[in-house]
Amino acid sequence: MGVAGFSAISNLQTVPTPAGTALKTSCQLNLALCYVKLGKNDDAIKTCTDVLSDDPDSLKATYRRGQAQLAKVRARRAAHTCLDCSSTIIARTRRCGSTAPPHRIAPTAHAR
Repeated sequence: MGVAGFSAISNLQTVPTPAGTALKTSCQLNLALCYVKLGKNDDAIKTCTDVLSDDPDSLKATYRRGQAQLAKVRARRAAHTCLDCSSTIIARTRRCGSTAPPHRIAPTAHAR
């Protein structure tokens, strides 16, 4: 968690009023959104889970945690796609006996 976000949220934990709790929740949800936009999905999930432990009915926390979880799955799928693509290019390079680096070999029509 960033220093500024951590300080604001930790300072608000000592404010036992409903307004203090609402402000803390708002800060946490804004922080979670920042994490999602920065691609720090694990941090976003943890922050939203913290909100949900205090308020299990928070739709915004549930939604943002879902966004982060979905982004993690997409990132994982994208990584697998890149690995599959790399494997295919390397296999084609070996099959045609080329000595050129794989990035210099033109893709086939179906790969475009």
